[in-house]
Amino acid sequence: MKYFFNAITPPLFKQLVRRFTGSWQGNYQKWEDAAAEGEGYDTPEILYKVKEALLQVKEGKALFERDSVLFYSENFNYPLLASLLFVANKEKSNLHVVDFGGSLGSTYFQNRKVLREINNISWSVVEQEEFVSCGKEYFEDEKLKFYRTVENCLMHSEAQTLLLSSVIQYIPDPLALIKQLLDKKFKYIIIDRTPFFNDRPDRITLQTVPTCIYKASYPCRIFNKPKFLDHFLNEYDVTFSYESSDVCNLNAVFEGFLLTRKDDNNE
Repeated sequence: MKYFFNAITPPLFKQLVRRFTGSWQGNYQKWEDAAAEGEGYDTPEILYKVKEALLQVKEGKALFERDSVLFYSENFNYPLLASLLFVANKEKSNLHVVDFGGSLGSTYFQNRKVLREINNISWSVVEQEEFVSCGKEYFEDEKLKFYRTVENCLMHSEAQTLLLSSVIQYIPDPLALIKQLLDKKFKYIIIDRTPFFNDRPDRITLQTVPTCIYKASYPCRIFNKPKFLDHFLNEYDVTFSYESSDVCNLNAVFEGFLLTRKDDNNE
């Protein structure tokens, strides 16, 4: 997958990713220690900038946004699309996604030109209350929905696919979240744009966002990959894995995985 991605990703997009990724510093013993030095990612400014950017996307003035930065040419997330299209193919052109921590639907808008070719698709974003309220007011439609919790989402959606894209590294207790999500028994789990070390332990850092996007810094965990995957492998197989285009100054590698529930693999 990584060779396929490198071959088809325009160089300009790679440069933009590197420019807007930010930087990581520190090696904190506790999440709270890093949080005390950060400025948070739940400030009103962030929501406002993301909303204003996505409104331009909705009005056709830009093609998609990422972290409030507007893009005017098509740059699909090809590895993620490969995972989603694999699921849709297996499910006879049915794709129902729970996008946990999906902002205002940024990933959906980035890839919707391809996704709308799927016969039966729904995209449900689970987010903080302020994002959900904003999403419902400005962006919700027959395909894109917003929910405050996974439980509430599953009451209204037949979702078979969980998407964790650039989110689990920002959760204070990721192991507790993983256990809660595993209890939902999603048929597929896609982990995307997540930083890993292959041979070093987990590390809690402080990630600083470039000021050209917005002023923010917050804790971010870089995972030990084998240890991270062990939480899933009793119930899921790794269908395939790939490298993401994000770059970390601490020599971590951003990766993604499509996980398929073992019971369904045996069907």
